[in-house]
Amino acid sequence: MKVKELEIPATQIPLGGSMKLEYQGDPVILIHTEDGFSAFNATCTHLGCLVKWVPNEKIFFCPCHAGKYDRRGNVIAGPPPEPLHKIHIKVKEDSIIFV
Repeated sequence: MKVKELEIPATQIPLGGSMKLEYQGDPVILIHTEDGFSAFNATCTHLGCLVKWVPNEKIFFCPCHAGKYDRRGNVIAGPPPEPLHKIHIKVKEDSIIFV
């Protein structure tokens, strides 16, 4: 059975940080930037490798073929054909809720 809603305490992800988790059977990266919190499917849109968050560069990086995405999930370098898939979240009080 897939979880329909997931709640994470916002204090678990400091500014510039990230958290890897599984949501609805998919690998997800939750990041905290100056823009706030964002979540993306961690699967590279090129060949399905897993991307990682590089906090000092504020990018997602795919180590398989050097794909790079900005903090909004947009492709900025390499072979990925489309942006990372955004996961819908909402911030309520001190929690990040996946919906």
